[in-house]
Amino acid sequence: MTALAAAVDGWLRARLAEKGRAGLPDGADLHDEGLLDSLSLVDLLRAVESATGREVDLLDLDLDALTTVAAVKAELARVLTLGDA
Repeated sequence: MTALAAAVDGWLRARLAEKGRAGLPDGADLHDEGLLDSLSLVDLLRAVESATGREVDLLDLDLDALTTVAAVKAELARVLTLGDA
């Protein structure tokens, strides 16, 4: 598991615990489930930056793509690779 995936999974576990939930259905929309909003996005980005040692440029993020766990991981991976170019 990559540092990015581990950070997202850890963040999700913490958010689920805050909400008193044990899990999340596959493909669930994080917005609809009340797990991802503007404030929690900041926490998520901080966790990813801490785990990867790289800064996530918010301006490069496609916020509409941040729906499911898989989509969040893919979008963050895309943004982190922009710095490699």
